[in-house]
Amino acid sequence: MLQLGIYKGPRINKLLAETLRQLYIKLDDYHRKTSISKILITFLQSVNVKRKNKPDLKYSNEFLEALCFIISQNSFSVGADGSSKILEYIRHHLEAFSKTLGITKPSLSELIFRLSCIELQNNVK
Repeated sequence: MLQLGIYKGPRINKLLAETLRQLYIKLDDYHRKTSISKILITFLQSVNVKRKNKPDLKYSNEFLEALCFIISQNSFSVGADGSSKILEYIRHHLEAFSKTLGITKPSLSELIFRLSCIELQNNVK
């Protein structure tokens, strides 16, 4: 299902994102923890840097919002190493993510907040 995210289109964007979200909510704990690594890989490959250093997203805004939602809801599974990678990735590709804020603002904000809390706890220790 994660590979279907590259097909942008008005008929598939919301349907795919909502199906992925509902599927992930219904997973048991074991499969949820093992599948978070695939979701992280998908998220960390979501930005294409085309010519003239113009970043472009591979996925639709709705699909990206679903990925952010899933990662933020399972931030404990991401761990310390994953949280720093994701936060650095978002900072590095801020221009691409800022174009999606109309749809992704709530889930992206929650993702940044939860992962920042994990980073803060790790730095305090």
